Amino acid sequence: DISGMEGLKDGEIIQVEGDLDGLFKEKVLTVAFPLTYKNYITGYIFMNTSIPEIQKTVTEIFRLAVILLIISSFIAFILIYISSKTISKPLHEMNEIAKEISSGDFEKRVEIHSKDEVGQLGNSLNSMAENLHKQEEQRREFIANISHDLRSPLTSINGFLQAILDGTIPNDSKDRY
Repeated sequence: DISGMEGLKDGEIIQVEGDLDGLFKEKVLTVAFPLTYKNYITGYIFMNTSIPEIQKTVTEIFRLAVILLIISSFIAFILIYISSKTISKPLHEMNEIAKEISSGDFEKRVEIHSKDEVGQLGNSLNSMAENLHKQEEQRREFIANISHDLRSPLTSINGFLQAILDGTIPNDSKDRY
């Protein structure tokens, strides 16, 4: 009878740490499995491994995990940097084009390379620039028409005033003109 192995008779799986009452020179982890056949225990399987060896393996796994964590963090940082540049570059270009549009250059357009939210924003900016361009053309045409409509009567009035002042129009007709 080895201490800690009493449950084997009841069919339990046992796990014991120690030298098994002097059976081993160093501490070991022993796991014992009962073998059963038709609900009868027919034998046992014992597996032993050195605890310092387990600790060495755990330390090695921990060190490997830390190295992998550092490498994966570095790779994640690079991927995040590239991803942020991919997103921020079109936004920066849109900002520059929006500044040019706000200063009156309605011919500028955003080159759209995606169909995501950034691409939709580019489409909206292009649509806004097109509408502003049309409104600017309508405003210029309206001002040109008003200028023309006002220029003809003002030219006539100016001509009549000049004629009155230089005596081309006789005094008896001044009131009429």
